[in-house]
Amino acid sequence: MDEDTMKMRKDLLSRISSLEKELKDKQESTLENEKMFRSWNNEKAVLTAAIEARDGKLIRFEELQSEVAELEKVIEERDSLRFELVRKTVSSSFV
Repeated sequence: MDEDTMKMRKDLLSRISSLEKELKDKQESTLENEKMFRSWNNEKAVLTAAIEARDGKLIRFEELQSEVAELEKVIEERDSLRFELVRKTVSSSFV
């Protein structure tokens, strides 16, 4: 082989080696990115579950608040009736 051919061959092999290294680096980078993406998806799933659980608790809390308000009304009505009954009983015992 002549000198120019040898030089071209050497340059070509060097370029191939460089491209192979670049390809390997990009594959490693892609692999790391995929791992990070999976990790973020897992984190998103955990956070979504936490938000759904919180929302469920808030809905249940609102239901319980409504139930407490209804029970307070019932207690007020019963206390009022009890007071009225005691008042009538006391007033009729004095008659």
